[in-house]
Amino acid sequence: MKLLASGFEHVIPTMSLMDEGKRNGYVRGNRTEMEEMLTQSKRDTPVATGNLKNSGYLEMRVAKAGVKIEVGHRADYAVPVHENLAIVHENGKAKFLEDALNAASDGYDERVAMHVLDALSKAERGRMSAYIPPNIPGTPAHGDSGGKPKRSSSGGRAGARRSQRQKVLGA
Repeated sequence: MKLLASGFEHVIPTMSLMDEGKRNGYVRGNRTEMEEMLTQSKRDTPVATGNLKNSGYLEMRVAKAGVKIEVGHRADYAVPVHENLAIVHENGKAKFLEDALNAASDGYDERVAMHVLDALSKAERGRMSAYIPPNIPGTPAHGDSGGKPKRSSSGGRAGARRSQRQKVLGA
């Protein structure tokens, strides 16, 4: 069973225009976010022998034009365990990968943008702060000096953030 993260098509033209620092921050941010998502998926994976849990993997292919991320569980019985909602597991649950992905998607883009900002020099961060929504902790616009991206449990104005994020990634 695998999950292929796509939908990065809007980033490809932007990524090819990014300087090396922004591109490295973007790649590192995506890897970090997907690793955390996989860790949560493993926490929620039903365990009988440990094989299914230990079969979790993340593969990331990076080119100048974009990023391709694949996350999943290689055990041959991963799909039936993941999809069968009728079975009550002693530990873990069905939909372990899907639920982890859904939880990670809230604020994903903003956290990746924070990794891009973290990769920039202090002077560049100051210039970029005008493009970051003021309600994201850890950002210069929030009154912080920057730092490690933080997870957020709140939603927000996705459209406005998306245009601001594009300015960060493409500027």
